[in-house]
Amino acid sequence: MNYLAHLFLAKNTDYSRLGNFLGDFVKGRREKLLDTYHPEIVDGITSHRQVDTYTDRHNAVKDAVAILKPSQGLFSGIVVDVLFDYFLSNHWETFSDIDRRRFIDDCYRSLSVPLPDLPASFNRFLPILKDYDILDSYRSFDGIDHAFYRIDLRCRRETNLSEAVSDIKRHYNDLETQFLSFFSDICGFCNKA
Repeated sequence: MNYLAHLFLAKNTDYSRLGNFLGDFVKGRREKLLDTYHPEIVDGITSHRQVDTYTDRHNAVKDAVAILKPSQGLFSGIVVDVLFDYFLSNHWETFSDIDRRRFIDDCYRSLSVPLPDLPASFNRFLPILKDYDILDSYRSFDGIDHAFYRIDLRCRRETNLSEAVSDIKRHYNDLETQFLSFFSDICGFCNKA
């Protein structure tokens, strides 16, 4: 799962959203995290980790990764993560009664709650997230293509991410079917149905 989906699956509170987002920025055991963060933030971090575990084990996700594996290799899971944010954006009304733009603006506000001890990597990334409106950018192929470009820049090994959008378009219907099957299940898992 990528940023938008983790925020969508969080509880509708600032701390839950922040914790669900921070799951990619913090390490450590729950007990240790409670020394630094509010319990609801730690609950969000825990939720993020549970969602990732559930996602990695889900057959529809495994099938989507397998579809892209021949062309994307080790990066097929990353492509699926970003792609599923694209599908969530484009099937938003299927899963939410809240206006997507309003939700995104609320998320930016939640993530901007000033707190001490937030990871430096998060503090560096938050202005980029907001300035480039990354959460909204996932609704277009250009937006996810740019996400793949940014990921490719950070990779030490060679990738085929420049071809990811072409690969997605070639297998679009099958990948969309896998997303719809999976996302209904993950919403139930997170009590978002």
